[in-house]
Amino acid sequence: MEGKNELVNWFTQWNNSDNKVDYWEIKEIGFDEASKAAFVEWRFKCLYDAQEYGWDGASIKMKQNKFFPTEAKKQRKCKGIQGRT
Repeated sequence: MEGKNELVNWFTQWNNSDNKVDYWEIKEIGFDEASKAAFVEWRFKCLYDAQEYGWDGASIKMKQNKFFPTEAKKQRKCKGIQGRT
């Protein structure tokens, strides 16, 4: 599987420290009947390696049974993003 070593490395680093997910908000869920594709748009905020990060992203599921996570914006510090109200 392509990227497996990177995923294992990230998962190990994430779970061996004081990192935490502040929130992972689902903004929209949709389905396109013509292409048989489902999508989820989300906003993510976390504390990683003592720095605050957040970004908007999307995940797409196609009928070919493949999963395509995407990131709408590059990872950045996001002190201005607020949690759910």
